[in-house]
Amino acid sequence: MAKEQDPFGTNPDKASAKIRINNNLIAACLTIFGMIWALAPGRLTSLIILQFVIAIPLLYASNIAYTKIAYWKKVKLWEYMGWFAGTTGTALVFNILGLLIFSLGFAELAIVYFVVMWLCLLAYTLINIHYSLEYNPHPKDLNYKVFKLFYFISIQLVFGIIPLYI
Repeated sequence: MAKEQDPFGTNPDKASAKIRINNNLIAACLTIFGMIWALAPGRLTSLIILQFVIAIPLLYASNIAYTKIAYWKKVKLWEYMGWFAGTTGTALVFNILGLLIFSLGFAELAIVYFVVMWLCLLAYTLINIHYSLEYNPHPKDLNYKVFKLFYFISIQLVFGIIPLYI
């Protein structure tokens, strides 16, 4: 039987890749915000600005947490912080596009955008679970994979879909 692993398990290569992804998301946020500010400032609703304001520091906090993995021996808390901050920041960045689509008057397309994203994440999670069962069949590991999916979707529901209809 395979040894139980931490589903947030530390992997310096994975941490490095997450830092690169977060840096790209931060750059995209700053670029998009600047373009909207310059070209159509009326599209920057308080909800969209709030998500920029929260996402950028979260992505930065995720980056600095993941850098600790390269040179600290005990890194579990850094891994947790990096994952929660990065996942929350990423969900908020993706919300911004859905909110912009909605603000342009395309409510149905905004919903399609979110549903397609969730279906892609569901497919990813199912594939991940399939291979996890093959190599590391621990129920706790499966629970974390499902938790990660629902955490991302819940951030998008609370900050993306629900505010559109309130």
